[in-house]
Amino acid sequence: MTQPAKVKLNQVLDLIGKKVQVKYVGARNPSILNSPFSSEVPAMAEYLPRLMDEVTVASKPTIPGRININLAPRQVLAGIPGLSSEVVDQIVRTRDPQGATTQSQRQYETWLLTEGLVTLDEMRKLMPLVCTGGDVYRAQVVGFFESGYPVSRAEVVLDATQQPPRLLLWRSATHLGRGYSLDLLGVGQGQGL
Repeated sequence: MTQPAKVKLNQVLDLIGKKVQVKYVGARNPSILNSPFSSEVPAMAEYLPRLMDEVTVASKPTIPGRININLAPRQVLAGIPGLSSEVVDQIVRTRDPQGATTQSQRQYETWLLTEGLVTLDEMRKLMPLVCTGGDVYRAQVVGFFESGYPVSRAEVVLDATQQPPRLLLWRSATHLGRGYSLDLLGVGQGQGL
């Protein structure tokens, strides 16, 4: 295990279903070792969330923007090379409407693979293009009195890839009014604002 690697791994999925030839010291013939990561879908559904959580091939602290398959509108998903309209329909139909990733299987883009929407080869091609989360957040901030007025509203974008988070955008939207019902904002529900 002291020899340098001869094959560069481009993504975590490169570990799945592979074999490697090794020659042990003192052995006459090389041995073939199978990857412990099976290419069978039921097995992948078990190990892939943990593998994605604990292993990376990226050497940089951040990864350039990708399309969040848990949140992107149908039109954006339809523009991803390699995704058929049938797969786009399945993604939209099966994902959480709010884009929540509370299920551990859905925290990584590989849920498309483990739930049988795409094949392993298709997922390998999709990996550089898609994600299920990130550290850049967009929010609308609304300040108001319980009576509803006056109102202050802003749109903000925060980059939390570094600490402290960086403000990328602050734009006043006060001219648009409150924009949300008082019920949605929690007025009258015993919640402090």
